[in-house]
Amino acid sequence: MLITLVGITYASIYDNWPDKSICSWLEQKPDHEGYLAEDKKRGLNCFNDPNYISGFTSIDSVNLVSNPYAGLYDDWPDEAICMWLELRPDHAGYLAEDKKRGLNCFEDPNFNPRFENIEAEDNDNQAVTY
Repeated sequence: MLITLVGITYASIYDNWPDKSICSWLEQKPDHEGYLAEDKKRGLNCFNDPNYISGFTSIDSVNLVSNPYAGLYDDWPDEAICMWLELRPDHAGYLAEDKKRGLNCFEDPNFNPRFENIEAEDNDNQAVTY
């Protein structure tokens, strides 16, 4: 008798995301079910492991007092930094990355920062303010 077992694997929309991205989005939306599930699936323990802070392998590898965003956006393209600065022009992390890279997003004539909040719903139909 021959028995064949077939396993079904479901691809996640987060499969191609780096671990740092999962943790950084969890920092922004700590209740998001998708990010929480991916954190658990990968065993990242973004919020429970004292040695894992925004993608760093050691708490000693970054000075969180002077810059809590250090290294968080290293793998982001320049356009993404400027795009997010348009949405959140007062965000300390995006501002620091803009300055670090010398992007000068605010000097670009096509840059239109939004200073008023927008009420919307996220993918889980939860009210959010941007």
